Amino acid sequence: MNSDERRLEQLAETHAPRILAYLARRTDSSADAADVFQTVLETTWRRLRDVPTDDQAALAWMLGTARRCHANNRRGYARRLQATDRLRFSIRVLDPPDPSNSFDDVSQALKDLSEADRELITLVYWEDLTVEQAAKVLGISPVAARKRLERARTRVRLHLEAVRADTAGQSRRVRPRTTHMT
Repeated sequence: MNSDERRLEQLAETHAPRILAYLARRTDSSADAADVFQTVLETTWRRLRDVPTDDQAALAWMLGTARRCHANNRRGYARRLQATDRLRFSIRVLDPPDPSNSFDDVSQALKDLSEADRELITLVYWEDLTVEQAAKVLGISPVAARKRLERARTRVRLHLEAVRADTAGQSRRVRPRTTHMT
């Protein structure tokens, strides 16, 4: 064991109870306190040359490090919680469709579009891009993208109206135009 390792071990043995108590008062569980304490020890090891040699000054330095590590841990937890919420929402969106809803009808309407129009619609409505951004992705002008989007939305709407009319028991079927602009 070299002198740096001995010093870290001495700092940990001397100050661990106070630092862990400090962290335990600020975290939700002893496991969280132990995780943050581990980060404090890693930081102390990396910056061992910056730790004061005086025992009380070293404690103050390690408590300051513990405070910052705990703040980082809280921010990380908040980010993970937000990411989990976004994922939870995405999973809900991706849940298998209820047979009583119109997901299959929309899916069929999209399949009836040309590949270019289907890609434009999905970029705008599923990927949440602006028409200008979608135009850039597709390599077309924003004016062309707006016109294509307008036509594609009309074809989807007509398809869904036709399905609704059939579902309602009406004999008249509205036929969407089948011209595909690319």
